[in-house]
Amino acid sequence: MQLGKIGAPTTERNIIYSVIARGTVILVEETLNKSGRKIAGNFATITNKLLPRFPETDGKASFIYDQYMFHLIRKDRFKYLCMSDRDAKRRITFAFLGEVMQTFVERFGENMATANAYGMNADFAPTLQELMVCSSRNPFSPAVLPVITPFWICE
Repeated sequence: MQLGKIGAPTTERNIIYSVIARGTVILVEETLNKSGRKIAGNFATITNKLLPRFPETDGKASFIYDQYMFHLIRKDRFKYLCMSDRDAKRRITFAFLGEVMQTFVERFGENMATANAYGMNADFAPTLQELMVCSSRNPFSPAVLPVITPFWICE
């Protein structure tokens, strides 16, 4: 399947786009904001085409698409997904997704099962943005430095 270019790669090793979906229903999405502007690209279009193709079993996986990597944690019926520059470290992307999953479940709990498409965007997209920004500023995961630092330290 040829879907075309999805935007120019950034020069850093950033997490560029993040999505939480229940099956193929996107509950929340966010694109990294750099220098006051969101990074441009058709990330949502590509993600909508790829969501049905991701594994339906719980676990972690990474997929290459053009110059980008899609990283996925699937737990129960929910997919926690991010797209990063190809050079981003997997330990960072999966630490990011782990924090996203934990924060999302703690905040929404049982409401996750019945939420409408994009129904949690207003409440959770700012959190995704903050976590994406923090992960690029301080790429230390709790698995690497569990005693020295909390998950992400943003200043």
